[in-house]
Amino acid sequence: DPIKTILKNNKLIENLATSYILLSIMLASYSSYRKNEGNDFVYHYPLILEGAPGIGKSDLAIRYFNYLNIPWIRYNFSLNVEISQIFGSFTIKADKDGHESTVFIPSKLSLLINKNNYKINTNSFEISNESLNQDELNVIGEEFLGKTGSPRQFSLLNNELTIGILLDELNLAPPELLDHISALIKASCATKKFHIPGDVEVELVPHIIFIISQNPSTMSSNRGTLPLSLINSSIVYRDIQFTNSELATVSCNLLAQNAVIAKEIMDSTIIPMIKRCVIESQKA
Repeated sequence: DPIKTILKNNKLIENLATSYILLSIMLASYSSYRKNEGNDFVYHYPLILEGAPGIGKSDLAIRYFNYLNIPWIRYNFSLNVEISQIFGSFTIKADKDGHESTVFIPSKLSLLINKNNYKINTNSFEISNESLNQDELNVIGEEFLGKTGSPRQFSLLNNELTIGILLDELNLAPPELLDHISALIKASCATKKFHIPGDVEVELVPHIIFIISQNPSTMSSNRGTLPLSLINSSIVYRDIQFTNSELATVSCNLLAQNAVIAKEIMDSTIIPMIKRCVIESQKA
C-alpha cells in the first residue's frame, strides 16, 4: 500500500525497479532487532543502494521520507567535500561589547541528529526552539521550523522519533570524512552517542534511516569503496536497473504526455522504434 500510494501521488510508473527500491527502503526503515532480550537498545540497518544513474535511487528515498513526514537531509559527496561542511565549523563572533571569541556553529546535520533538539508530543514531534540559539535556528531554517510561527509537526515512526539521512555517492568522500560518517552510522546502531567533530558528544535520535545511494563501482576506475565493516552491517541492494520492457513502457508514457509530438508521429515512428530496440537487445 505505501508503495502504490507513493507512486500514485507522485505520478510515477510502477515497475520492478521503482518497486524494489521502495521495498528496500521500507525494509531498512522498519528492520530492527534487539541487542539483548529485554533491553531497550534497538539496532536499525542502514541501506546501500547501488545502481545506474537516473533510475530513481535518491528521488524515491526523498519521496519515502516525505511520505513518512519525517525530517530529512541530503548530502552529495565528492573528494572536495570537507568535514566542516557536513558537521559544522568554527567562526569568530563578537559580543555586544566588541569582544571576539571563537565559537562552533554546528551544521544542519549535527543539529538534526541531536535528540535533545526535539520536543515529543502525543502523536508527533517538533524541533524545539528553546534548545537552540539564534545561530542554530538560522542553520535549521524554515524548512524544519515552519513559516507561520507554529513549529512544523513531524510523525513518529513506530512511536519513535525518526529522521532520514540520504548520503549520495558516499564512496567518493575523502577518507577522513568517510571515517566520521561511518562512526556516526555505527554510533546510531550501538551507543546512541556521537562526538561531533570539533564539538561535543550528543545523544542521537533513536531511529535514523541512513540511505547510501551510489553508482556502480565499475563505472570508473578511480571510484572509492565503502568500508567493509559498513557494507557487512547494512542492507545492500546492487545492480538496480530497468528492464528493456520497462524502459519501453516508461518512454511511451512520457511521450504520451508530451503534447508537442503528434500522435500519428508517435504511433508510426517513435513507438515502433522503441519496440525494435527492445527486440534487438533481447536477441543480443
